[in-house]
Amino acid sequence: MTKAFARAAQTDWSEYDVADFMCEIGMQHIAHAMVNHRIRGLVLPYLTPEELHDMGLIAIGDRKTFFLATEFVLKLEAEPKHDLTIVKKKVKQGQSPLSPSPPPSLLLDTPLVPIDKPTGLPPQNFTQPTNLKTVLSHSRPTVIFVFDVIAVVKEHSKKPPDKLGLAEFGTTYFPFPVFLDVVKNFYSYLGNRSLAAQRPSTYNPFKLFARTSKMFQRLRSKGVKGNFKGEGLLQGGVVVLDSRGGVEYIYYERTFSALPVEEIRGAMDRVLRRER
Repeated sequence: MTKAFARAAQTDWSEYDVADFMCEIGMQHIAHAMVNHRIRGLVLPYLTPEELHDMGLIAIGDRKTFFLATEFVLKLEAEPKHDLTIVKKKVKQGQSPLSPSPPPSLLLDTPLVPIDKPTGLPPQNFTQPTNLKTVLSHSRPTVIFVFDVIAVVKEHSKKPPDKLGLAEFGTTYFPFPVFLDVVKNFYSYLGNRSLAAQRPSTYNPFKLFARTSKMFQRLRSKGVKGNFKGEGLLQGGVVVLDSRGGVEYIYYERTFSALPVEEIRGAMDRVLRRER
């Protein structure tokens, strides 16, 4: 356990990384430790590493941010495949290294209904959903953009007029096809992650306000005007696929964070190099 702590302490973990690690990976282990040691409430940030060590816990970080590790650190020691570098990379994408990846079929067989952009609703005469596999097989990349790009949304207005803003999204901001995920398989593939379960990496109200302000500044700089209508807790992401439906890259949405454009572009470049 000491070796694992030393190895983790030498990595360039930021406050964000540690908080993500606690939320996405260590939730059950934190709960287990809190029950075992009868720690009531979130008092751990006010304890010193020495005090935590006396309770049989290990802290990575400073007095403000902690990564609590009990049996999970033992798992890292016992199973070399859970290398901390890989763990950190998965955590940044919102994955748990201890959880198996969902089957690609869950993504490829997702029933999709096209959204009519002028109305923001499914076509009235549309009866049979398609799926992502069919969309990929019929895609024809354009000269300008060598990848076929689609948007997958989780809901739409039940009847006219469009009250959720899909028409504005499809005509003003997204010049590619928009589909409705009928059974939300796309979101299941991304782990059914909820904003309600996303704990902030800081409880400092000034830092939270600053990050929220930066997010709205990014939107204003791009001329984006969003709304707060519809279900806003279920989080999405970006998936880069090759021509055979293989998953090259996944970005898991994290509120307040900017989209990692360079990472996504790098994944697309890897697919292009491999398929030329």
